[in-house]
Amino acid sequence: MPIIFIARSVGYVIGSMIAFKVGTGLTALGIPFCKTLTTLSVLFFIAGLSLSILDVGFNTYLFKLWKGDCQSYFQALHFVYGAGSIIGPVLARAFIKDIESENVSNTTESVDKIDIEHMPDLMYAYVVLAGMTGVVTIFWVLLLCCPASFYKSCQKKPANVREPSKLFYAYALLTTLILSFITGCIDLGYHHMLATFAFTSYGLSTVESADLTIVFWLCFTFGAFLAVLFSLKFHPFCMILSNLLLEGVAAAVLILFAKQTRSLLYLGNAILGIGASSLFPSTVLWFHKYEKVTHKTMGVILLSHAVAEMAIPEVLTKVLELNFRGLFYFVLAVPVSYCVVLTMQCSDSQAAASEDVFEPRAKESATAAGKDSSGKEKEKAREEKEKEKEKEEKEKEKAKEEKEKEKEKEKKEKEKEKEKKEKEKEKERQEKEKEKEKQEQEKEKEKKEKEKKKKRRKRKRRRKRKEGKEEERRKRIQFKIYN
Repeated sequence: MPIIFIARSVGYVIGSMIAFKVGTGLTALGIPFCKTLTTLSVLFFIAGLSLSILDVGFNTYLFKLWKGDCQSYFQALHFVYGAGSIIGPVLARAFIKDIESENVSNTTESVDKIDIEHMPDLMYAYVVLAGMTGVVTIFWVLLLCCPASFYKSCQKKPANVREPSKLFYAYALLTTLILSFITGCIDLGYHHMLATFAFTSYGLSTVESADLTIVFWLCFTFGAFLAVLFSLKFHPFCMILSNLLLEGVAAAVLILFAKQTRSLLYLGNAILGIGASSLFPSTVLWFHKYEKVTHKTMGVILLSHAVAEMAIPEVLTKVLELNFRGLFYFVLAVPVSYCVVLTMQCSDSQAAASEDVFEPRAKESATAAGKDSSGKEKEKAREEKEKEKEKEEKEKEKAKEEKEKEKEKEKKEKEKEKEKKEKEKEKERQEKEKEKEKQEQEKEKEKKEKEKKKKRRKRKRRRKRKEGKEEERRKRIQFKIYN
């Protein structure tokens, strides 16, 4: 078993140094059909090679895409890594046979070649992983067809960034490599030996050992998810301290109480998964706060991280042969050694800050000063030109505003004149209406007077007629009297 892990790790180391594209899906597809240990080791070597290239590319591309503001995104990338790591143990548990440790002898049989008909069901897990990798590859090919503006960074490079000296950079990188190696002891080395350790030392069955690994990765993913949220508010240094504290608590639980009950074994393993979840990304972000992370830097950091995966399983195998509880003491040694190296790094950074390590070297100071002075003059001239342009633009805007105001005034005056004309027209119309009314009233009066005159004439005529009739009647009466 350590030979396979070492072959994969050697491929990871070489891939971190050369960083070109290799198909991970093809290796995963070929692993189930390997008949000999040699071909299996070769395919694991190729898988480690391609995985290292993907890791270097993903991490460096994320730093390039988001530049200085990438803390939460980098933690999210490793959260996805933890979520994907759950799939492997789950698939293994689905296809592995449940074997009790008491029924298995400690002797091994040398078998160089296995027939394809006698392959275990576990081979189907690798076929599923190969299919998933193929789907991811399709999405990356589609991304290459998109225009550059689709995934181009919108983050601006921060101004006035002081460049550190080479001595400070070398020391910071060296200590970061050591810290990366230490984090790899848990992330990459511990979980490889966890199932074997639980199977041989604690008497767990193969399915229970797979469950223990699943618990570790579930808590690892949960801790990575919490790290994404906490990274929005907390500095990477605070995240590192919290991770170290959780790893120390997990080591204490595993050393003191894991042998008593299996539930405490699961509990300590879960706390360890949460503590180790964001230690590596926080370490890289801690380095990124002071140094620029390039593809070369990320490749070296991942190289140190992969060396732990290559060396630790073999070391743990020797330790477990001497003392089965050595794995838990190894877990305790990880945060302790990390604290020692981190203290050395912090003390050196404080000394560098007091000695102005970030200032340029003496040989380049004169040329840098000349360049700065000429650059300042150019900047001043450019600023003056920009100010003149701004003044001209402001004057043009003022002229436009004045013209618009004049136009508005003219419009208002025209509207007022129109209103006055309309009012005058209304007055004339009203006067005409009044005159018409007066004329009509006069006509009505004349009509009434004419009617009155007619009535008077009629009355006079009637009176005259009556008087004439009365006189005739009188005359008749008188005539009769005389006769």
